[in-house]
Amino acid sequence: MAVLWNGRYEEIDFRWLLVPNCWHHLGTPAAAAHFPEARVVGPASARGRNKALRLDMDIHDAQFGEQVPELEALPLRGVPFWDETVLYHRPTQTLLGADIVICACAKDHWTLRYAARITGFYEQVRVPPDARKKIPDKSAAARSIRAMLERPAKRLIVGHAEVIEEGWRDGLAGAWRLEGVEV
Repeated sequence: MAVLWNGRYEEIDFRWLLVPNCWHHLGTPAAAAHFPEARVVGPASARGRNKALRLDMDIHDAQFGEQVPELEALPLRGVPFWDETVLYHRPTQTLLGADIVICACAKDHWTLRYAARITGFYEQVRVPPDARKKIPDKSAAARSIRAMLERPAKRLIVGHAEVIEEGWRDGLAGAWRLEGVEV
């Protein structure tokens, strides 16, 4: 498929489409139809939320790591509400997540800035408000967060924040400590 990239069209081979948790799946059926050769990977729990979703592989399957060796899947245990998996991309030393933390800033839409000020995540790295009371196993969550912190990552990229480079470890650990998760 030809994609406009840096001002010119380039051929890009989409091999994988990733559903990072059981909440971020809505556009996946259309993307899978548009890129039929791409394999769809995500948590099996997402199928229960979207009957149109095709999953070729469960992200928790060890086979995923074998087929995509540059990525290490780090599941967030203890928070079944999300069934989130953070990926560690070895070549760039980057942690990639969706909802593990959130941080709104001046660049965001006014509605998000407003909500962020009310719920405490404006210019502060926090656990999203909808998950704060839905951490049934805090010790499992702590082990998962520690595993992420142990990776030699230089940055954390999540779906609802700017790229977090400086102090990403303190931000991630601090956000979860506020929710009673002893990291």
